[in-house]
Amino acid sequence: MKNLLIYIFLGFIQGITEPIPVSSSGHILIFKKIIEKFSSSPLNLDYETFATITNFGSFIAIFIFFRKEIWAILKALYFGLKNKDYSSKDFKTGVYIFLGTIITVLIAFPLNEVAEFLVFNPAIVGGLLIGTGVLLLFSEAWAKRHPDKKD
Repeated sequence: MKNLLIYIFLGFIQGITEPIPVSSSGHILIFKKIIEKFSSSPLNLDYETFATITNFGSFIAIFIFFRKEIWAILKALYFGLKNKDYSSKDFKTGVYIFLGTIITVLIAFPLNEVAEFLVFNPAIVGGLLIGTGVLLLFSEAWAKRHPDKKD
């Protein structure tokens, strides 16, 4: 029963942090470590499996929520390639998503071991979360001073 409540709590953390520009997986790792620190018994939680499952759940929820936009992008890609018309906004968005994915894969695979070290080290995750927060604060302040360049 205790583990079920912990899973529900960590799933809640995943759910509320996924749509905002912070690392939901990082928050899960940090809260897991906090729970283990104050728990009388070790937490039998395979972090990697749990993070994979919750991130997959987030993916499905986001896919369902944006299904109309995803469908519009897929149609624009199909008809843009078929008709050689690359001017639509949805076509360009689809190309950017594709290119961003390819670039991410090309960078991520060679750096897999480094990434695993960074992702599973709570001190590094915490530092990166703080850095992300500072960057977001500065970018928000900059956008307020330059409203013409906000987009």
